[in-house]
Amino acid sequence: MGMDVDIRCVWDAKARLGESPIWVDVENALYWVDIKAPAIHKYVPATDRKTTWPVPEKIGSLVYDEINGFRAAIKTGFVNIEFGHGGEIPTITKIIDPEVDLPNNRFNDGKLDADGRFWAGTMDDLEKESTGSWWRLGLDGQIRKMDTGYMVTNGPAFDDPRRLIYLTDSAKQTIYVAKYLSIGEIANKRVFKTFGEGEGYPDGMTTDADGNLWVAFWDGGCIRKINPQGEVIRTIQLPVPRPTSITISDDPDVLYVTSASTGLSEDQLAKAPLSGGIFKVTLPPSNGRRRNGKNKTRPVETTMGRAKPTSVIGREEDIRPSRLGEFFRNPIWAFVFATALSGLVLAPIIWPALKPQTKYFWIGAGVLAGLGLVGFIKLVMDNLSARLIDRETELRAELKQELLDELSKSTKAADVARRRTNSSIQSLRNEVKDIESHEALSKTEIEALKAQLENQTQATRAMEDRISHRINAAHGRIYTESQKVLRDLQRIKSEDIGKSAAEIAAIKATLDAQKQELKMLDQQFSKRL
Repeated sequence: MGMDVDIRCVWDAKARLGESPIWVDVENALYWVDIKAPAIHKYVPATDRKTTWPVPEKIGSLVYDEINGFRAAIKTGFVNIEFGHGGEIPTITKIIDPEVDLPNNRFNDGKLDADGRFWAGTMDDLEKESTGSWWRLGLDGQIRKMDTGYMVTNGPAFDDPRRLIYLTDSAKQTIYVAKYLSIGEIANKRVFKTFGEGEGYPDGMTTDADGNLWVAFWDGGCIRKINPQGEVIRTIQLPVPRPTSITISDDPDVLYVTSASTGLSEDQLAKAPLSGGIFKVTLPPSNGRRRNGKNKTRPVETTMGRAKPTSVIGREEDIRPSRLGEFFRNPIWAFVFATALSGLVLAPIIWPALKPQTKYFWIGAGVLAGLGLVGFIKLVMDNLSARLIDRETELRAELKQELLDELSKSTKAADVARRRTNSSIQSLRNEVKDIESHEALSKTEIEALKAQLENQTQATRAMEDRISHRINAAHGRIYTESQKVLRDLQRIKSEDIGKSAAEIAAIKATLDAQKQELKMLDQQFSKRL
């Protein structure tokens, strides 16, 4: 290891069998799994935040794409994953189990190809029999066995520009390479490289944009960079004996490596206490080297140039002063209100002791105080009404924004699917043309490939229809919820305003009674004169 490489343990997780690291661009986060202490883990480098979700059975690999979200290959097959809060078991929806007849097998490593198909390998959990196979979950949800006869499947890794796929049988210390056709088939499989005693066992791997293969070596204590010709051009030693897999982050010069602690003796663990940790390997600047792989996702959209406080649902907080606050900050209205309140409290006490002439003054003061109280209640009602209107406006804006976000997300997903479909179809057409010009293939084989092209075209169009249906369903759901919220707002508004109107009517009745009493006293006073 040269001095130009920086290696740092970013998570001393003590994983039993860490595997399947993937970089998810939309979250700027690293996900990985622990097979033997079944869990999915998430690490956010920017904040050093770590989250763990336990899963009910052994999980071999995890993948992510914009359309399907998170999927995994667990002991009993392919599944969809929906995460809840950290510490809670995620929602797992079964897709298919292709090896029900092999109860001793489990899924191990897996990845997505360039067209979004999920490749995952199975293996004998006891590592005694070569019952492992490579399975491919297609875009149409169909499962297909691609290769068999493996003891410990690892990889795969895809070299998209060269249309190559790398597959590993770790127990045989062998990496294979095959031609990877755009229709998802493999051909011309051959041995790419084998390793001998003392070199370790090739485990998880990935490719960079230059077509180099980066491989983690179990019991080799290192990762190796291998060029397309099968030559080891770089070896980076790690402080653990059992690195398991590797991925490239959004920075092409930053690699993340998982490792294992299972099977190590106490002496080995004492010498390598970071076994089971997650390592960040920073390479020297690459002058534009780019990452290759299927974990690249669209960037998170952010609001630039402004920072506003938000509530739990993301709404900007209302920091305007209320009309009620303005009322109390006005000294005249504050005095009138204080006078009215004092009059209401003191009137029952001092009224019997007042002289008739003085009572007129207090009655007049009471009328003025009552008017002030009416004004105050009117302001309270106006303030409540204004708040309800403001809240209604905010909710309308929130619902509109949610609808736009949902529409944008669904539209982008549909665009991704459409671009992927068009690219795949074009690649298939080009490949069919190449095959037609190849004398080694018969006309029957060419027609079979054309039929596969037509079947995949229909499957991808059906997927577009399903996405369109999901978009329409989301629109309907948001519209229904918005109508319900608006109805609740109108009901609350009418109840509160009706209540305030009743209170005002009662006060007016009291004022009318006071006016009538004032009129009677005035008549009595006139008679005495």
